[in-house]
Amino acid sequence: MNCHSKYTLLTRNARAFTIAEVVAAMVLLAMIATLTMTVINRAMFSTMDAELQSQAFEMARESMELLLSADSVEESVEYIESEDNPDLRCEIIVEPFLEPVTNQMWIVAICRSTYTDSDDEPQEIELINWITKVPKKIAAEILEQEQLEAESEKSEEDSDETGTDETDIDPSGRDDDPEESNEGAIPEDFEDISVEELHRRFLEMTK
Repeated sequence: MNCHSKYTLLTRNARAFTIAEVVAAMVLLAMIATLTMTVINRAMFSTMDAELQSQAFEMARESMELLLSADSVEESVEYIESEDNPDLRCEIIVEPFLEPVTNQMWIVAICRSTYTDSDDEPQEIELINWITKVPKKIAAEILEQEQLEAESEKSEEDSDETGTDETDIDPSGRDDDPEESNEGAIPEDFEDISVEELHRRFLEMTK
């Protein structure tokens, strides 16, 4: 009899979850799920960015190895694209560079790979290799050629700035002033002017 009374007391004191508690639990679960998905997405994007970075590095490294294995190189600029990823490009530059400390000219190779990350931000990986020194005689010729090209470009820019617009000049050499252009023209009231008035006006025009 006592056992039955205890069982009845426990059953009456038990109660279900209220609506507010259920809503709070659902909101908490939604926040946890959203946070988990955000972390997973960021991890996926980070993995993709790391893969793109690795591909860009390999592309630049292979291009540099091709340059270094060549028998000879010349000043040039080339662009290549990845077959697997069109957004992955590599710029290959071979150019002379004057080292300012020792005043020594070098032939420098630059392989620069560019790609766009998951945040649509441009990224690049650049490899530089100083291939060989340039003899002083050839370096002097290169510097002289660069100076001549710079002077030629400057003279062209100066000529463009000082050039005269042909549309501003009248090829006939006449002034477009209406008062002067009407000078010497036959007056509209010619038929109503007397001979003495015409003679007086003719003398004024010939002074």
